[in-house]
Amino acid sequence: MISLRIFLLKDSKVVTFPIEQLQDLKDWLKEQFIEFKPGAGSYQLIRIQTLKKGYRGIYQSPHDKDVFLVDAELDSTINAFFARKKK
Repeated sequence: MISLRIFLLKDSKVVTFPIEQLQDLKDWLKEQFIEFKPGAGSYQLIRIQTLKKGYRGIYQSPHDKDVFLVDAELDSTINAFFARKKK
């Protein structure tokens, strides 16, 4: 299984994110009626709509292709995505 390390920029918390879950994330966003767009530029993976700050992204690190940086505004969205399986 290939995994990506996702850094939540807000508090430098490291979360392991299996690459296979990227499509699951997109499907979950659709189910939650959260808009998203493809990434812009060479390092942005996806842009996700936030209530207050517009679209915020998940970026691939230019130094390590297996590391992605998550905008702090997406912290609650990503945490909710991971929590869905715990219910």
